[in-house]
Amino acid sequence: MTALKSCGRFPVLLGGAVGMLAGQPYMAYAMVCPGVEGRVVAYNEAAGANSISHIGAGFASLDAMIAVEMQMLISAQKIATAQESASADQENTMQIKAAEAAASVYVAGQNARQVRETTDQFESTGYNACTMEQAMGQFYTGYQTAFSGDPTSGISSYVENRPGRLSSPAEWISKVKDGTNTSAAPLYSGDLDAASRYINVVMGPPDNWKKSGQKQTDAAARMAQVRKLTSDARKNSSMRVLSAIARENATNGPQKAIDNVVSQYVGDGGERWAASMAGSDTRGILLDAVRIEAANVAAEAYEVRKSMQTEFALATYALAHEDSILHGHNQAANGVVIGSGGF
Repeated sequence: MTALKSCGRFPVLLGGAVGMLAGQPYMAYAMVCPGVEGRVVAYNEAAGANSISHIGAGFASLDAMIAVEMQMLISAQKIATAQESASADQENTMQIKAAEAAASVYVAGQNARQVRETTDQFESTGYNACTMEQAMGQFYTGYQTAFSGDPTSGISSYVENRPGRLSSPAEWISKVKDGTNTSAAPLYSGDLDAASRYINVVMGPPDNWKKSGQKQTDAAARMAQVRKLTSDARKNSSMRVLSAIARENATNGPQKAIDNVVSQYVGDGGERWAASMAGSDTRGILLDAVRIEAANVAAEAYEVRKSMQTEFALATYALAHEDSILHGHNQAANGVVIGSGGF
């Protein structure tokens, strides 16, 4: 049946022959069939064309795949390059920003340090600055009060034997008879009332007039007046020196004030001041040096003034002693007696 379908002519013979040749009956081969060559050639050409077409399509597909892969590779390379460039830009930007931040922090730190140093410098006003200024102000005020006016003001009214006064000694005796005002301590204690009572005792009873029974002439009266003026001058010097000492050592006087200034630095042996110097800024140390020098100058000027006053008191005492030796016991001519011997 197969042979008949394949060849179309001589079915029995060809089928038998082919079956005998192949060992399989009724099997026919296309090559022994008439017209097979043309069909084989046509099929071969079709198969070749089909193969070539498939091969072309395969190569085209391969080329397309290669092109796609190449484009993907190039795209990936571009992306990688762009990412690397972006990363480099980011890194550069990061480094720039980090440098800017570091510079900003440095500048801020420098500003803070300068502000801190400036604050420390100008807040350093030296040891106990306010108290020192107040103490120096008190000294200046006390110095002006003690030496600018009359130091006997407020004291002379209590002194019975003040210059220019002539009276009975009864009131002076009444004030001193208890004997409690003979100490010079009030002159240095700051108590002006007690100092006034002591000065009254030292100055003695007031001058008074007494007739000795002889007729007083104008010359005698004038001589008595001269002696009175001389005595008043010496008494004025004595009372002024004693009053000045009392006022200098008063609570608000210059001696107490200068002692307070000095005690600020050496009141405890200088420990607090030395400790403050160790932690003080240069400005504070310089201010301390200026204040110390000012206090030193003030103390020296004050000591000079006190030395002059002491010399004045000594000169007055020497003059009074010499006058007493020269003229005797206040005995004037023509029976006129001036002084405490008249009561």
